[in-house]
Amino acid sequence: MFDGVVLMEVKLADERVAALQEAGVPLVLIGRTGDTDGLSYVDIDFGQTVREAVAHLVGLGHRQIVYVNHSAQTLARGYGPALRTRDAFVTAMTGHGLEPVMIPAEDSAAGGRAALAAALARAPGLTAVLAMNETAIFGILGELTARGLSVPGDVSVVSMVTSPQVAELATPALTAMTSPGSAMGRIAIEALARHLDGVGDERHQQLLPCALEIRGSTAAPGSRQRMGG
Repeated sequence: MFDGVVLMEVKLADERVAALQEAGVPLVLIGRTGDTDGLSYVDIDFGQTVREAVAHLVGLGHRQIVYVNHSAQTLARGYGPALRTRDAFVTAMTGHGLEPVMIPAEDSAAGGRAALAAALARAPGLTAVLAMNETAIFGILGELTARGLSVPGDVSVVSMVTSPQVAELATPALTAMTSPGSAMGRIAIEALARHLDGVGDERHQQLLPCALEIRGSTAAPGSRQRMGG
């Protein structure tokens, strides 16, 4: 019924990919499965993106950094970005000699509030939050305000894999690892068009980093860290 497919929201083990391959449908992924052999894809370089985000915070002097990910259910379903960033965060933090603390969050403002409460319970002296959950991040900011904690005076916040439009909605505007979303869409469509045109049999496999855009939500740790939380 269709000539080709661009597939998004890809899981590490994704039954849709196998079904399309068995049907012989030309396919390009925005995202990656665990085994990418023979597949065309364009995806975010999550390893580099997380390394740069952590390095930005560590460079400012932060040592207690919490990562707020997608929900536990999303992780259990094998959603690639959630799992890859989880692992990259552990690697980046341990590389700096720091303890990685990850908190899952439901994709809602209430989920963000609950995640921030859980983060403070596990790491009372936290001075920075790295979040990859655009829906939850406003709950995180709201919970910080409700607890009398200022951004970035008490806690710095970095929004990861986000858009400038979302980052600018917050007060202060969020320092962010900006998603190359439009570029990924263009590259995927161009790759699929080449497959449909029969221009060679080469698979297209490409990773794009997010770009660090520093705004008003990150700064050096304030007195809270110096006092031990």
